[in-house]
Amino acid sequence: MLDTAPLASNASTRRRVAVVINFLTHYREDLYRRLLQRQDLELTIFCHLPPPGSSLKSIHDRFPGHVRLLPARFMLGETIVWSTLPWHCLTERFDAVYVEGNPRYLAFALLASWLQWRRKTVVLWTMVQSFRNHPGRQRLRLAWTRSFSRLLVYSDSEVALLRAIGFESNHVVAINNGLNQDRIDDARHAWTASGLNSWRAEQGLLGKKLLLSCARLEDKNKFDQLIDVLPQLVESVTQLVWCVIGDGAAREALQLRAEAAGVSAHVRWVGALHDEARLAPWFLSASALVHPGAIGLTLLHAFGYGLPVVTHARAQTHGPEFTAMVDGEHGLLYPEDDSPGMAQAVLRLLTNDALRGDMSARCLRRVQNEYNTRTMAERFMQCLNQITES
Repeated sequence: MLDTAPLASNASTRRRVAVVINFLTHYREDLYRRLLQRQDLELTIFCHLPPPGSSLKSIHDRFPGHVRLLPARFMLGETIVWSTLPWHCLTERFDAVYVEGNPRYLAFALLASWLQWRRKTVVLWTMVQSFRNHPGRQRLRLAWTRSFSRLLVYSDSEVALLRAIGFESNHVVAINNGLNQDRIDDARHAWTASGLNSWRAEQGLLGKKLLLSCARLEDKNKFDQLIDVLPQLVESVTQLVWCVIGDGAAREALQLRAEAAGVSAHVRWVGALHDEARLAPWFLSASALVHPGAIGLTLLHAFGYGLPVVTHARAQTHGPEFTAMVDGEHGLLYPEDDSPGMAQAVLRLLTNDALRGDMSARCLRRVQNEYNTRTMAERFMQCLNQITES
Protein backbone atom coordinates (compact mmCIF):
# COMPACT_ATOMS: atom_id res chain seq x y z
CA MET A 1 0.00 0.00 0.00
CA LEU A 2 1.31 3.46 -0.92
CA ASP A 3 2.66 5.49 1.99
CA THR A 4 0.14 8.32 2.32
CA ALA A 5 1.84 10.26 5.10
CA PRO A 6 1.24 14.00 4.60
CA LEU A 7 3.96 16.03 2.98
CA ALA A 8 5.70 18.66 5.03
CA SER A 9 4.15 22.11 4.78
CA ASN A 10 5.61 24.38 2.13
CA ALA A 11 6.62 27.96 2.79
CA SER A 12 6.00 30.23 -0.20
CA THR A 13 9.65 31.28 -0.42
CA ARG A 14 10.96 27.71 -0.64
CA ARG A 15 11.24 25.73 -3.85
CA ARG A 16 9.34 22.47 -3.63
CA VAL A 17 11.43 19.65 -5.09
CA ALA A 18 10.73 15.92 -5.38
CA VAL A 19 13.39 13.27 -5.90
CA VAL A 20 12.14 9.93 -7.26
CA ILE A 21 14.81 7.26 -6.81
CA ASN A 22 15.13 3.50 -6.40
CA PHE A 23 16.64 3.13 -2.90
CA LEU A 24 17.78 5.50 -0.18
CA THR A 25 21.16 4.03 0.78
CA HIS A 26 23.71 5.10 3.38
CA TYR A 27 26.30 6.59 1.04
CA ARG A 28 23.81 9.29 -0.03
CA GLU A 29 22.83 10.18 3.53
CA ASP A 30 25.10 13.23 3.79
CA LEU A 31 23.93 14.56 0.42
CA TYR A 32 20.28 14.57 1.48
CA ARG A 33 21.10 15.85 4.94
CA ARG A 34 22.84 18.84 3.38
CA LEU A 35 19.91 19.50 1.06
CA LEU A 36 17.32 19.16 3.81
CA GLN A 37 19.19 21.72 5.93
CA ARG A 38 18.77 24.40 3.28
CA GLN A 39 16.26 27.14 4.10
CA ASP A 40 15.40 27.74 0.43
CA LEU A 41 14.44 24.13 -0.36
CA GLU A 42 11.48 21.89 0.51
CA LEU A 43 12.63 18.39 -0.43
CA THR A 44 10.58 15.19 -0.55
CA ILE A 45 12.16 11.84 -1.47
CA PHE A 46 10.09 9.08 -3.09
CA CYS A 47 11.80 5.68 -3.00
CA HIS A 48 11.44 1.90 -2.64
CA LEU A 49 12.52 -0.39 0.11
CA PRO A 50 15.16 -2.87 -1.10
CA PRO A 51 13.66 -6.21 -2.20
CA PRO A 52 13.56 -9.11 0.28
CA GLY A 53 16.94 -10.81 0.58
CA SER A 54 18.88 -7.81 -0.71
CA SER A 55 22.13 -6.81 1.01
CA LEU A 56 21.16 -3.14 0.64
CA LYS A 57 20.03 -1.31 3.78
CA SER A 58 17.54 1.54 3.50
CA ILE A 59 18.04 4.69 5.59
CA HIS A 60 14.61 6.18 4.86
CA ASP A 61 13.80 6.24 8.58
CA ARG A 62 16.58 8.79 9.17
CA PHE A 63 14.57 11.51 7.41
CA PRO A 64 11.13 11.44 9.04
CA GLY A 65 8.57 13.62 7.29
CA HIS A 66 10.67 13.88 4.12
CA VAL A 67 10.43 10.36 2.64
CA ARG A 68 7.49 8.59 1.01
CA LEU A 69 7.87 4.88 0.41
CA LEU A 70 6.70 3.46 -2.91
CA PRO A 71 5.32 -0.08 -3.21
CA ALA A 72 7.22 -1.93 -5.92
CA ARG A 73 7.20 -5.22 -7.78
CA PHE A 74 10.63 -6.60 -8.66
CA MET A 75 10.45 -8.89 -11.68
CA LEU A 76 12.93 -11.10 -13.55
CA GLY A 77 15.53 -10.84 -10.82
CA GLU A 78 15.12 -7.04 -10.50
CA THR A 79 15.66 -6.62 -14.26
CA ILE A 80 12.28 -4.88 -14.40
CA VAL A 81 10.69 -2.91 -11.57
CA TRP A 82 7.15 -1.54 -11.41
CA SER A 83 6.39 1.15 -8.81
CA THR A 84 3.10 2.54 -7.55
CA LEU A 85 3.46 6.31 -7.86
CA PRO A 86 1.31 9.22 -6.60
CA TRP A 87 0.92 10.65 -10.11
CA HIS A 88 -1.22 13.67 -9.28
CA CYS A 89 1.01 14.71 -6.40
CA LEU A 90 4.18 14.44 -8.49
CA THR A 91 2.60 16.26 -11.43
CA GLU A 92 1.01 19.16 -9.59
CA ARG A 93 2.64 19.80 -6.20
CA PHE A 94 6.31 20.41 -7.00
CA ASP A 95 8.35 23.14 -8.66
CA ALA A 96 10.81 20.53 -9.96
CA VAL A 97 10.97 16.73 -10.01
CA TYR A 98 14.23 14.78 -10.27
CA VAL A 99 13.60 11.27 -11.58
CA GLU A 100 15.94 8.26 -11.61
CA GLY A 101 16.80 7.79 -15.29
CA ASN A 102 17.06 4.02 -15.56
CA PRO A 103 14.37 2.72 -17.95
CA ARG A 104 14.16 -0.64 -16.17
CA TYR A 105 12.19 1.25 -13.51
CA LEU A 106 9.20 1.33 -15.80
CA ALA A 107 6.95 3.63 -13.81
CA PHE A 108 9.82 6.09 -13.29
CA ALA A 109 10.46 6.20 -17.04
CA LEU A 110 6.77 6.79 -17.74
CA LEU A 111 6.62 9.50 -15.07
CA ALA A 112 9.65 11.33 -16.46
CA SER A 113 8.30 11.20 -20.02
CA TRP A 114 4.83 12.28 -18.84
CA LEU A 115 6.26 15.28 -16.95
CA GLN A 116 8.39 16.26 -19.96
CA TRP A 117 5.37 15.99 -22.28
CA ARG A 118 3.31 18.12 -19.86
CA ARG A 119 6.11 20.71 -19.92
CA LYS A 120 6.68 20.33 -16.20
CA THR A 121 10.11 21.01 -14.74
CA VAL A 122 11.62 17.52 -14.72
CA VAL A 123 15.29 16.56 -14.41
CA LEU A 124 16.39 13.12 -15.54
CA TRP A 125 19.00 11.95 -13.01
CA THR A 126 20.89 9.42 -15.09
CA MET A 127 24.24 7.90 -15.96
CA VAL A 128 25.96 7.34 -19.29
CA GLN A 129 28.29 4.66 -17.92
CA SER A 130 27.10 1.73 -15.77
CA PHE A 131 28.17 -1.72 -14.62
CA ARG A 132 25.45 -3.33 -16.74
CA ASN A 133 26.31 -1.51 -19.95
CA HIS A 134 25.26 -3.35 -23.08
CA PRO A 135 25.81 -1.49 -26.38
CA GLY A 136 22.24 -2.06 -27.58
CA ARG A 137 20.60 -1.09 -24.30
CA GLN A 138 22.88 1.90 -23.96
CA ARG A 139 21.89 3.19 -27.40
CA LEU A 140 18.21 2.84 -26.53
CA ARG A 141 18.68 4.59 -23.19
CA LEU A 142 20.58 7.46 -24.80
CA ALA A 143 17.94 7.80 -27.52
CA TRP A 144 15.26 8.10 -24.82
CA THR A 145 17.45 10.46 -22.79
CA ARG A 146 17.66 12.84 -25.76
CA SER A 147 13.98 13.66 -25.30
CA PHE A 148 14.76 15.45 -22.02
CA SER A 149 15.90 19.05 -21.85
CA ARG A 150 17.39 18.84 -18.35
CA LEU A 151 19.87 16.20 -17.21
CA LEU A 152 21.82 15.50 -14.04
CA VAL A 153 24.61 12.98 -14.72
CA TYR A 154 27.19 11.27 -12.55
CA SER A 155 30.46 12.94 -13.57
CA ASP A 156 32.09 15.75 -15.53
CA SER A 157 33.40 13.23 -18.05
CA GLU A 158 29.84 12.13 -18.79
CA VAL A 159 28.91 15.73 -19.61
CA ALA A 160 31.82 15.84 -22.06
CA LEU A 161 30.73 12.53 -23.60
CA LEU A 162 27.14 13.73 -24.05
CA ARG A 163 28.37 16.94 -25.69
CA ALA A 164 30.56 14.90 -28.02
CA ILE A 165 27.57 12.90 -29.27
CA GLY A 166 25.40 15.94 -29.81
CA PHE A 167 23.49 16.53 -26.58
CA GLU A 168 22.63 20.13 -25.73
CA SER A 169 24.87 21.24 -22.87
CA ASN A 170 22.89 24.19 -21.45
CA HIS A 171 21.00 22.08 -18.91
CA VAL A 172 23.34 19.16 -18.37
CA VAL A 173 25.01 19.21 -14.95
CA ALA A 174 27.40 16.66 -13.44
CA ILE A 175 26.79 15.86 -9.78
CA ASN A 176 30.21 14.16 -9.41
CA ASN A 177 29.01 11.17 -7.43
CA GLY A 178 31.05 10.75 -4.26
CA LEU A 179 31.20 9.84 -0.59
CA ASN A 180 31.09 11.78 2.66
CA GLN A 181 34.73 12.85 2.64
CA ASP A 182 34.34 14.82 5.88
CA ARG A 183 33.53 11.58 7.70
CA ILE A 184 36.48 9.81 6.04
CA ASP A 185 38.79 12.69 6.96
CA ASP A 186 37.63 12.49 10.59
CA ALA A 187 38.36 8.74 10.66
CA ARG A 188 41.72 9.31 8.97
CA HIS A 189 42.83 12.05 11.36
CA ALA A 190 41.86 10.00 14.40
CA TRP A 191 44.89 7.76 13.78
CA THR A 192 48.40 8.88 14.71
CA ALA A 193 51.52 7.15 13.40
CA SER A 194 52.13 5.55 16.78
CA GLY A 195 48.49 4.50 17.04
CA LEU A 196 48.69 2.80 13.65
CA ASN A 197 51.89 1.01 14.62
CA SER A 198 50.19 -0.30 17.75
CA TRP A 199 47.20 -1.45 15.72
CA ARG A 200 49.46 -3.22 13.19
CA ALA A 201 51.26 -4.97 16.03
CA GLU A 202 47.94 -6.15 17.49
CA GLN A 203 46.93 -7.47 14.07
CA GLY A 204 50.27 -9.23 13.53
CA LEU A 205 50.98 -6.94 10.58
CA LEU A 206 53.92 -4.93 11.86
CA GLY A 207 56.65 -4.86 9.21
CA LYS A 208 54.30 -6.24 6.55
CA LYS A 209 53.51 -4.67 3.17
CA LEU A 210 49.73 -4.57 2.76
CA LEU A 211 47.58 -4.77 -0.34
CA LEU A 212 43.88 -4.08 0.22
CA SER A 213 40.66 -5.13 -1.48
CA CYS A 214 37.25 -4.04 -0.24
CA ALA A 215 34.18 -5.52 -1.91
CA ARG A 216 31.71 -8.37 -1.70
CA LEU A 217 33.28 -11.75 -2.38
CA GLU A 218 31.47 -12.52 -5.61
CA ASP A 219 32.65 -13.94 -8.92
CA LYS A 220 32.11 -10.61 -10.70
CA ASN A 221 34.91 -8.99 -8.67
CA LYS A 222 37.44 -11.49 -10.08
CA PHE A 223 39.54 -11.84 -6.95
CA ASP A 224 40.61 -15.27 -8.21
CA GLN A 225 42.85 -13.42 -10.68
CA LEU A 226 44.75 -11.77 -7.85
CA ILE A 227 45.15 -15.08 -6.03
CA ASP A 228 46.66 -16.55 -9.19
CA VAL A 229 49.45 -13.94 -9.23
CA LEU A 230 50.01 -13.79 -5.48
CA PRO A 231 52.85 -16.39 -5.65
CA GLN A 232 54.69 -14.11 -8.08
CA LEU A 233 54.03 -11.03 -5.92
CA VAL A 234 55.17 -12.78 -2.73
CA GLU A 235 58.34 -13.94 -4.43
CA SER A 236 59.26 -10.30 -5.06
CA VAL A 237 57.82 -8.80 -1.84
CA THR A 238 58.22 -11.50 0.79
CA GLN A 239 56.41 -9.59 3.56
CA LEU A 240 53.30 -9.02 1.43
CA VAL A 241 49.83 -9.58 2.92
CA TRP A 242 46.65 -9.20 0.88
CA CYS A 243 43.89 -7.98 3.21
CA VAL A 244 40.35 -8.61 1.97
CA ILE A 245 37.48 -6.66 3.52
CA GLY A 246 34.13 -8.16 2.60
CA ASP A 247 32.17 -11.35 2.61
CA GLY A 248 29.99 -13.25 0.17
CA ALA A 249 29.13 -16.47 -1.60
CA ALA A 250 32.60 -16.85 -3.18
CA ARG A 251 34.56 -16.71 0.08
CA GLU A 252 35.01 -20.46 0.54
CA ALA A 253 36.06 -21.00 -3.08
CA LEU A 254 38.58 -18.16 -2.84
CA GLN A 255 40.03 -19.53 0.38
CA LEU A 256 40.43 -22.96 -1.21
CA ARG A 257 42.09 -21.37 -4.22
CA ALA A 258 44.54 -19.52 -1.97
CA GLU A 259 45.35 -22.77 -0.17
CA ALA A 260 45.95 -24.57 -3.46
CA ALA A 261 48.26 -21.75 -4.59
CA GLY A 262 50.23 -21.98 -1.35
CA VAL A 263 49.60 -18.36 -0.35
CA SER A 264 47.11 -18.71 2.52
CA ALA A 265 49.67 -17.26 4.94
CA HIS A 266 49.75 -14.12 2.78
CA VAL A 267 45.98 -13.52 2.80
CA ARG A 268 43.96 -11.98 5.64
CA TRP A 269 40.20 -12.55 5.28
CA VAL A 270 38.97 -9.60 7.33
CA GLY A 271 35.24 -10.10 6.74
CA ALA A 272 32.59 -7.45 6.29
CA LEU A 273 33.21 -4.05 7.94
CA HIS A 274 30.91 -1.06 7.62
CA ASP A 275 31.91 1.38 10.35
CA GLU A 276 34.35 3.99 9.05
CA ALA A 277 36.38 4.01 12.27
CA ARG A 278 36.99 0.26 11.92
CA LEU A 279 37.78 0.52 8.20
CA ALA A 280 40.24 3.40 8.59
CA PRO A 281 43.33 1.52 9.89
CA TRP A 282 43.13 -1.04 7.08
CA PHE A 283 43.04 1.68 4.42
CA LEU A 284 45.74 3.73 6.16
CA SER A 285 48.06 0.73 6.50
CA ALA A 286 47.81 -0.43 2.88
CA SER A 287 50.07 0.54 -0.01
CA ALA A 288 47.43 0.15 -2.72
CA LEU A 289 43.88 -1.05 -3.31
CA VAL A 290 43.56 -3.74 -5.96
CA HIS A 291 40.27 -4.49 -7.71
CA PRO A 292 40.38 -6.84 -10.73
CA GLY A 293 36.64 -6.54 -11.51
CA ALA A 294 34.33 -3.60 -12.18
CA ILE A 295 34.90 -0.79 -9.69
CA GLY A 296 32.63 2.01 -8.53
CA LEU A 297 32.49 3.89 -5.22
CA THR A 298 35.25 1.68 -3.76
CA LEU A 299 37.66 3.68 -5.92
CA LEU A 300 36.62 6.95 -4.28
CA HIS A 301 36.71 5.33 -0.85
CA ALA A 302 40.34 4.39 -1.44
CA PHE A 303 41.14 7.89 -2.74
CA GLY A 304 39.64 9.29 0.47
CA TYR A 305 42.50 7.70 2.39
CA GLY A 306 45.12 8.66 -0.17
CA LEU A 307 45.30 5.07 -1.37
CA PRO A 308 46.26 4.54 -5.05
CA VAL A 309 44.18 2.02 -6.99
CA VAL A 310 45.17 -0.78 -9.35
CA THR A 311 42.34 -1.93 -11.63
CA HIS A 312 41.73 -2.80 -15.26
CA ALA A 313 41.47 -0.21 -18.01
CA ARG A 314 38.20 -1.19 -19.75
CA ALA A 315 36.04 1.78 -18.81
CA GLN A 316 32.88 0.32 -20.38
CA THR A 317 32.55 -2.27 -17.61
CA HIS A 318 33.26 0.00 -14.65
CA GLY A 319 30.85 2.21 -12.75
CA PRO A 320 30.71 5.94 -13.53
CA GLU A 321 33.04 6.73 -10.61
CA PHE A 322 35.91 5.17 -12.57
CA THR A 323 36.21 8.38 -14.59
CA ALA A 324 37.70 10.09 -11.52
CA MET A 325 40.87 8.04 -12.03
CA VAL A 326 43.68 9.04 -14.36
CA ASP A 327 46.20 6.30 -15.12
CA GLY A 328 49.61 7.14 -13.67
CA GLU A 329 48.20 9.91 -11.47
CA HIS A 330 45.81 8.15 -9.07
CA GLY A 331 46.96 4.58 -9.59
CA LEU A 332 47.76 2.19 -12.42
CA LEU A 333 45.63 0.48 -15.05
CA TYR A 334 46.24 -2.74 -16.96
CA PRO A 335 44.33 -4.56 -19.76
CA GLU A 336 41.19 -6.31 -18.51
CA ASP A 337 41.74 -9.95 -17.45
CA ASP A 338 45.50 -9.59 -17.95
CA SER A 339 46.75 -11.08 -14.67
CA PRO A 340 50.47 -10.62 -15.51
CA GLY A 341 49.69 -6.98 -16.30
CA MET A 342 47.98 -6.61 -12.93
CA ALA A 343 50.97 -8.16 -11.15
CA GLN A 344 53.35 -5.80 -12.94
CA ALA A 345 51.26 -2.75 -11.93
CA VAL A 346 51.05 -3.89 -8.31
CA LEU A 347 54.80 -4.50 -8.09
CA ARG A 348 55.54 -1.12 -9.61
CA LEU A 349 53.54 0.56 -6.84
CA LEU A 350 54.87 -1.61 -4.04
CA THR A 351 58.50 -0.97 -4.98
CA ASN A 352 58.36 2.75 -5.75
CA ASP A 353 57.70 4.80 -2.62
CA ALA A 354 58.10 8.16 -4.40
CA LEU A 355 55.55 7.25 -7.07
CA ARG A 356 53.12 5.97 -4.47
CA GLY A 357 53.51 9.14 -2.39
CA ASP A 358 52.79 11.42 -5.34
CA MET A 359 49.73 9.37 -6.28
CA SER A 360 48.48 9.40 -2.69
CA ALA A 361 48.51 13.22 -2.58
CA ARG A 362 46.65 13.41 -5.92
CA CYS A 363 44.04 10.90 -4.76
CA LEU A 364 43.27 12.98 -1.69
CA ARG A 365 43.02 16.22 -3.67
CA ARG A 366 40.71 14.54 -6.16
CA VAL A 367 38.07 13.59 -3.61
CA GLN A 368 38.47 16.56 -1.30
CA ASN A 369 38.03 19.04 -4.15
CA GLU A 370 35.79 17.31 -6.70
CA TYR A 371 34.14 14.01 -5.71
CA ASN A 372 32.31 14.18 -2.38
CA THR A 373 28.85 14.77 -0.97
CA ARG A 374 29.52 18.47 -0.40
CA THR A 375 30.20 18.88 -4.12
CA MET A 376 27.14 16.76 -4.90
CA ALA A 377 24.88 19.07 -2.90
CA GLU A 378 26.39 22.14 -4.61
CA ARG A 379 25.93 20.60 -8.07
CA PHE A 380 22.35 19.55 -7.24
CA MET A 381 21.56 23.17 -6.38
CA GLN A 382 23.44 24.42 -9.45
CA CYS A 383 21.16 22.25 -11.57
CA LEU A 384 18.05 23.48 -9.72
CA ASN A 385 19.10 27.12 -10.00
CA GLN A 386 19.67 26.78 -13.74
CA ILE A 387 16.26 25.33 -14.44
CA THR A 388 14.24 27.54 -12.12
CA GLU A 389 15.94 30.80 -13.12
CA SER A 390 15.95 30.21 -16.90
